[in-house]
Amino acid sequence: MRVTAFILALIGGIVAILTAITELGIGGLGLVFHGGGSTFVVHLAFLTGAAGIVGLVGSSLMWVFPKLGAWLCIVAFVAGLVGSSIFWVVAGLFFALGAVFGFIAHHQSRVTAVR
Repeated sequence: MRVTAFILALIGGIVAILTAITELGIGGLGLVFHGGGSTFVVHLAFLTGAAGIVGLVGSSLMWVFPKLGAWLCIVAFVAGLVGSSIFWVVAGLFFALGAVFGFIAHHQSRVTAVR
């Protein structure tokens, strides 16, 4: 389960960074054409990028500390949802599934051979 949680959260982090770049491009175009509220969109894009980085850190922690990695993925999910709303659907889904599998990996007991 740790491998599954790691891979799902890693894909979520990559998609989140791509979402932040797309959102930054949209806000940049708004700034170029003097659109109202464009600076707010740019600031939210930086929040989305930070959420993606937190999610990538959470995915890397799934190997050693799956519960901590799962919590970081949940934090990234919520922060990204605030930062980019509907654009966050794909990355948020991967982060949510990665968090679920991280919690499952934390609760699995180790099987030992009977002698």
